[in-house]
Amino acid sequence: MKKWPLYIVLIGSFNVAIGVNASVPEGFEDLVQEKQLAATLLLNDEARLTAQVSMGEVSASIDESEVDSLKYFLQQHYVSEETAELVVEELVNGVSNSLFCIGSSDGCQVSDEGRQSVQYVMVPEQEAIRILVPPEMMVVRKTERRYIKEMPGESALLMHHRLSAGGGSGSDAYGFYENRATMRALGGYFRSEVNMTTNDDNREYGYFEVDELSYNYLHRSNRFKLGFASEHVERIWNGTTMLAASEEYRGLSVDYGSTRELEFSSSNQSPRLYFSIPSAGRLRVTRDDGTPVFERNVRAGQNYVSYSELPKGINTFTFTVLAGERVLYREVHKIYNNNNEVLATGEWDYLFSIGQLYERDIVHNRFIEDDMEYYRYEAFTEARVATQLTTDWLLGLGMFNTSQDYFARAAIEYRPEQDIRFNALYGRFEDNSDYYQAALMIYGFRVDWSRFDDNSENPVEMSLANYFYGFGTNEEWTASFNQPLFGGSAYVNYTRFKNEGAESVFNNEDQEFIRYSTVTAGYAFRTWLGSSVDLSMTYYDSEDVDNVQDDEVTFGINVSVPLGVESYLGYSVEFGERYERHRASVGSSHRFNDALSVNGELGMNYDDYDGQDSNTLGDLSLSANYHDDYVRGSAFAYASTDDSYSGSANMSSSTLFNGKDVVVTSEEADSYLIVRNRGDVENVAIDDSGAKFLSVAVMRQNGDNGGRLILNDDEVVSPIDLYREYEIVIDEDASDYHNEGQSHLAATSFPGTLLAMDVDMREIKSYISIFNDIEGNPVNTVECRGTGCVDVEELVDGVFKFRVSAGLPFELRTSAQRCLIPPPSEFDGNNLGSNFCMPAFEESEDGMKLTRGQNGNFYYYIGEFNDGSLVERYESQLEDEPLTFIRKTVGSRTFLFVEAPFELDTANVGVLSTLEAYALEETLEQPFYVFSRTEQE
Repeated sequence: MKKWPLYIVLIGSFNVAIGVNASVPEGFEDLVQEKQLAATLLLNDEARLTAQVSMGEVSASIDESEVDSLKYFLQQHYVSEETAELVVEELVNGVSNSLFCIGSSDGCQVSDEGRQSVQYVMVPEQEAIRILVPPEMMVVRKTERRYIKEMPGESALLMHHRLSAGGGSGSDAYGFYENRATMRALGGYFRSEVNMTTNDDNREYGYFEVDELSYNYLHRSNRFKLGFASEHVERIWNGTTMLAASEEYRGLSVDYGSTRELEFSSSNQSPRLYFSIPSAGRLRVTRDDGTPVFERNVRAGQNYVSYSELPKGINTFTFTVLAGERVLYREVHKIYNNNNEVLATGEWDYLFSIGQLYERDIVHNRFIEDDMEYYRYEAFTEARVATQLTTDWLLGLGMFNTSQDYFARAAIEYRPEQDIRFNALYGRFEDNSDYYQAALMIYGFRVDWSRFDDNSENPVEMSLANYFYGFGTNEEWTASFNQPLFGGSAYVNYTRFKNEGAESVFNNEDQEFIRYSTVTAGYAFRTWLGSSVDLSMTYYDSEDVDNVQDDEVTFGINVSVPLGVESYLGYSVEFGERYERHRASVGSSHRFNDALSVNGELGMNYDDYDGQDSNTLGDLSLSANYHDDYVRGSAFAYASTDDSYSGSANMSSSTLFNGKDVVVTSEEADSYLIVRNRGDVENVAIDDSGAKFLSVAVMRQNGDNGGRLILNDDEVVSPIDLYREYEIVIDEDASDYHNEGQSHLAATSFPGTLLAMDVDMREIKSYISIFNDIEGNPVNTVECRGTGCVDVEELVDGVFKFRVSAGLPFELRTSAQRCLIPPPSEFDGNNLGSNFCMPAFEESEDGMKLTRGQNGNFYYYIGEFNDGSLVERYESQLEDEPLTFIRKTVGSRTFLFVEAPFELDTANVGVLSTLEAYALEETLEQPFYVFSRTEQE
């Protein structure tokens, strides 16, 4: 039997014209009778639309005034344009109940015979119409694009700081600082990226460098950019990235092109580069010019670097792991980290640029540089286009022009599914130099190849080809594969570089190359008692300009056995053709608090070279990681018994400034959500562990679940994704706090913006009480008034539970009566027992407060007393009168009333007036407050 996995159910209600077919047999009139209805149109139980339709038991037709809105509604929910036209036309002309949907009309499925066309099912009892659309009539993309709403948050200056420093016995101390800033202004945003270094080896154009200084403006499907960018900055933002040929240049330009950044988007899982090391160390990732990209501590065994941690674009990075002066791992990889946009068939992406090239350091040899004619300050234009030829094939064309040179290129890409991709690129220069590039990705396997043939006739005169790719022919291969295997993880990496030395080009020597290749493979798994085993193999082969060859194969085994929760015992062995190295180690980790963790490792190394030269060395390494709300960082220190030592540290932090407030956070992003508690900080509840918890903010991102943000401080800062429509709602049911401030926010995240909410979180207190009136009758209705009120619930007859916010005024009432409870400072628990409600009094001619009960008796309110003997003395003076003294005690407060079967004469009123003068200061009209746990303590 055929499967029909995809259909749309449109449930709706409509206003209808009445009509009855006179030829209908007697008793069946209801089947064709149409009537006016009002209901809601639902799409997949989520989307809603109101329309007007004439609807009966077996037929329906839509009002022509609803044509445009219904057509748009269908297309926005992935119904093809042609099918949307068909559905609208059929509904206007009138449709009949489907004969292929057998069973209950609100849940029946269409049989095979009816799955080739749109079916309509009437559900009169729900005032609904179901429209079932076959999957062949649906589209992958909406016919009409939807862009995010222009609802930016607060404009702000966002600055991200990164600082690293290090040094040791074998190298000079170095320091590096990077600042990246984003600020929203003029409808777009400014971006800058600068860095400073103290190390001569890590600078290219000076100790202070500007990598980017630009202004960007986006509107719907277009983006405009003006500014300076170095070769370290990714310039391209749309589908024309398929033409990226790893060319490097720096300059000032004006760029204009299509973009999909303002459309709803999703991110794919980022690829990873795996490697294995025998002991803990410090990973440093640098560009080919030595500029640091990032660094962190890594453990012994298998590790990986995610592409999401690396800059976008095509770049060559050196991955190095050091333990002191020991190089545990070093490989050079060319990383293809482009996020190609997915185009619909027939769609185009484009980019046009005009600008000026700046000078680049290409040959790092001052003797050669002195003889070169630099390629600088050349004006250029560039045009790129890319189109989706079919569902699987993409084509891209590009041209880069200067006054004397050009670089023309074409690229093709085949992408039959998400995990299978092949692309190829060819470029041709004015001087007949050629550039080739290809990449293949099949699930966990990826291989990349590029080749530049330098065919320039005059090497002294720098051409555009030399400006982009340097001097001399070069070829590069990289391949990687990683896959779970037999409960463990396996990986293979291959790298091969073959570069013609610039010296050989300028000295007119024939094809003198520097060749380098390496293969690394590994397998890691867990075994007995949680022990980890890591097996690795490395093959290395190189040849330099002097024809000196060097090749080596090494094998390694690394075993780590846990000793309890925080300690471990390690052993590793590495051996090659000419040496053998053993290492035994013991380490321990300790977490001091939520922010700081430290690991120490003591090792003993034994090296044997060809059985003739051996040595034994001990070493000690300490690594620390720190991460709190304001800063994150790490440090690594190493010392060996051969008197070598080293140390390095890095830290990063971000500052956000909106013109009024400065916020510091350890998270890096281009847009943030900030929830500020503007209430009294004393109302923040602190549990026994010292952790704070206010409430939860529920986030939706482009209509999808965006997670939950724990509000555990008076200012919570969270990084958010760019170009998303956010809706944030405070979930008061998630905690014992009530929000008196902003509870809902709808805004869109743009670069350089803050989505800010000002809440006023108040701790909620819950109490139970029974209330009686002055005559002792139970009170059946109680309400709460005031800003401190949350809700009142009657648990059973006469037993009320009321919830109030700490620090805010409230009062309990029943009709016109004020219900009294003990002062909040005297609460011993949540059960307040039995209390009473004060009746409403009128002032008599004698000035006394007087009311009449349901029994017909008169009640005089005397006041509030804390001296019982005084009341008893007056009570004895009136013992011959038909009066009853009624005391109502609420906590430590005693309220006195006098009950009489008739209105009192002047003499008795005078006695009560004298007693009233001794009453305490009136407190009935003072509002109640309850306090937080902090205030009570």
